[in-house]
Amino acid sequence: MARLSPTLTCCACHEKFPREQIVYYGSQQNQLKYCPSCYSEKREREKFSNFVCELFGIKAPGPKLYAQRKKLKETYGFTDDTILQTLEYLFRVKHFNKGFESLGLVNPQNVDEAKRYFKKQKEELEKMKQAEEARVRDLIVPIKKKERKLDLLDINDYLEDE
Repeated sequence: MARLSPTLTCCACHEKFPREQIVYYGSQQNQLKYCPSCYSEKREREKFSNFVCELFGIKAPGPKLYAQRKKLKETYGFTDDTILQTLEYLFRVKHFNKGFESLGLVNPQNVDEAKRYFKKQKEELEKMKQAEEARVRDLIVPIKKKERKLDLLDINDYLEDE
């Protein structure tokens, strides 16, 4: 019987890692082995790709979009979530033209504007939840417990009737 190797090689960075740290990704036949950091980068890239494809109505983002993503991360230190949130704000809230299929509109000013918008939305949602909870609390009427006397039945009364 063959003995399993204690280390495996990450398919992205090609470094060796202990078998316990490797994350398997993909179908049973085409399983790829990733180290934790490469796996998280793979998931972020996939999330970015899916969002951009849905937003722009394209099959796959090209090298231009990935280069712009990389530049935004390196230049401004933006995360993928920040970039995606800003894109959502610009194209779904402000209704910018999607024809350019570019991340060029993502800049610090638009990022701050998007963060303020979503923060305001979150605060409004929280206020609505609190108002609804208060309304429900007002509708619930507490029932006071009344002292009840227990009427004990005298069995002799029932026996005499029969």
